[in-house]
Amino acid sequence: MYSDEKITLTLELDQNIAWALAQFCKRTTHQDCAERSTSEDEAYLMMDGVNALMRELADSGISPR
Repeated sequence: MYSDEKITLTLELDQNIAWALAQFCKRTTHQDCAERSTSEDEAYLMMDGVNALMRELADSGISPR
């Protein structure tokens, strides 16, 4: 099911949507992921994805405090 193969995503968002998504990512915790995952490993992978998305949003100038 899991693979180390990398993928590239290209996404165009309205600035308001990007800001709201960044807020969602900022407020998402490991506990949120753990409650919605099938295992602790999957929860960590989910959080890794959230963090990667936060970094990309920040690089695009969307970085809520």
